[in-house]
Amino acid sequence: MLNIGLKKTFVYKVNYQNLASQVGSGDLDVLATPSLLAFMENSAKELVNEELSELDSTVGINVEMSHLAPTELNDEVKVECELINVEGRILTFNILAHDSNTLVSKMTHKRCIVNKEKFMSKVK
Repeated sequence: MLNIGLKKTFVYKVNYQNLASQVGSGDLDVLATPSLLAFMENSAKELVNEELSELDSTVGINVEMSHLAPTELNDEVKVECELINVEGRILTFNILAHDSNTLVSKMTHKRCIVNKEKFMSKVK
């Protein structure tokens, strides 16, 4: 059962493949915004996965994100994810990310619960 207030903290280590210089989103060796976004979106997915039927999954449908500070290679990013609204199949999350020094990002994220088989039939 998906209850508003469900929350969990996830930890990700920044590796070489997560850097802006490697992802192509920048020239510097700091955590890339697309990598940070993936950490945060993955946290929302994982937060609710165990609460869903094996036939269902979630897909991201909206992101409002601010990337506030750089994070260096080998630092850890702690992502605090909370389910703040459930409206039918639409789930809304409030997500904060901190590295060892500061608040790195704020994000509001929406995901939609989908039937895996039905969803995948649309791409075949």
